[in-house]
Amino acid sequence: MNIEIYHFASGEARQLRDKGFAAFCYLPAGHHEKLMQYGINVEAQVIQGTRDGELDQFLGDDVAQVARLKEEANG
Repeated sequence: MNIEIYHFASGEARQLRDKGFAAFCYLPAGHHEKLMQYGINVEAQVIQGTRDGELDQFLGDDVAQVARLKEEANG
């Protein structure tokens, strides 16, 4: 099941996982920077969601960003 990043904080990932669905999140390039201007740290949410086992996979247009987030989540 794909989770749109702006719904991630609502707990959708946990709800899906609890019902037996695999959840993944797509990070569109540039979108998280816009949200940071409003105090929403999407990267931190993705890292924490990965650490908590809520996300099975995350994808993005920025390979360096995805690699960095993976390292932080697994570090």
